[in-house]
Amino acid sequence: MRPSSKLTIPFAGLALAALFAGCGSGNSGTGMPQVTQSIAASDQTANPTNRVVVHQVKSEGAGWVVVHQANGATYGDAIGHTGVSSGTSADVMVTLDREVVEGETLYALLHDDLGQVGTYEFPGADVPATQGGQVVKDAFVVHRPGVINPSIGANHQTLSQFSTQVVVASAVSDGPGWATIHEASGGSVSAGIGFAHLNSGANQNITVTLNRPAVSGETLYAMLHADLGTVGTYEFPGVDAPVSIGGEIVMVPFVVTVTSGTPAVRLRVSNVGSTAYVFSHVEPAAFAGMVGTGNNATVTLHSGWRYEILNTASAAHPFELLDRGASFSTDVMLLSEAVAGTLESDATIAWSDNNQGTLRFTVSPSLAGVLSGYRCSVHPASMRGACVIE
Repeated sequence: MRPSSKLTIPFAGLALAALFAGCGSGNSGTGMPQVTQSIAASDQTANPTNRVVVHQVKSEGAGWVVVHQANGATYGDAIGHTGVSSGTSADVMVTLDREVVEGETLYALLHDDLGQVGTYEFPGADVPATQGGQVVKDAFVVHRPGVINPSIGANHQTLSQFSTQVVVASAVSDGPGWATIHEASGGSVSAGIGFAHLNSGANQNITVTLNRPAVSGETLYAMLHADLGTVGTYEFPGVDAPVSIGGEIVMVPFVVTVTSGTPAVRLRVSNVGSTAYVFSHVEPAAFAGMVGTGNNATVTLHSGWRYEILNTASAAHPFELLDRGASFSTDVMLLSEAVAGTLESDATIAWSDNNQGTLRFTVSPSLAGVLSGYRCSVHPASMRGACVIE
């Protein structure tokens, strides 16, 4: 707050002074309405790159709008100023001594004009104004025109299709990049568990496949990485480092909720007559390697994961999971579309059969310890393959 000025009245004018005193304005005897000093600046693109605009200023008497560069978490040296009159001023343009740096934080301060009026004297008499004991200031971020401002956004989301896929709502990358998903550990960001490639510029609704099922209620982090090595090849740890602005990594936390029974992976199986099963499709595609090649291929399953098998030949070739014997005659049938398997009542497996070819099960410890194969209940000798548990 600027110091109150004194009004000197000659002796002959005392009667007039008394008259003015009787018309009090609530200004502690100054005779002038007081102004609550303030300053407001918005994040903006500097165009030209050495000029910024301060949205609104309220000054008690003549003053200066002064733009300071940042010094750590507060303001540092002044880099531009312009004068303002008493009262409210809007859209005050300030020309700077230099061009702005992309993404930097600047501070708009109100300074009092306490020295020679109209002459900027800081350092000197024209010190920063205060209101309630606090410097009148506002921080804002500046950008350069035509520069891409990296960002990433992700919403809290419910997973009901696959527990291994999340969606990053938006990402802006300066050049090719990556949207990566990281897990949290002890309140900090930990290992990456999934990534998807980004085009330069704005990207929307990016599906990222995780290398493990998400856990309902957990917090994950969407992070922006640059694609600085071989474009399209994820190289982290390595050259494809996280993007940072002002020393802060560009990332955002979000919470996932997994609907009960949601699978991590879906396997589509068809048949070659009555001689073989063929696994024709794996979703998400990133897990295609879990199925070997050819007829009656070996299938690799992960302990603890939930799976869906879509049997497109279920009417003629009911699918069974089994403890595989030396031959079909010594197989122990565990889960089946055709009859009741020995483990179908196990709640940890949560076996589900909709009687239309859609089967779901969790490879819980009780199943992981015995599951080693699959077969057709009608053609158990020919349509039969192996399962490996990891």
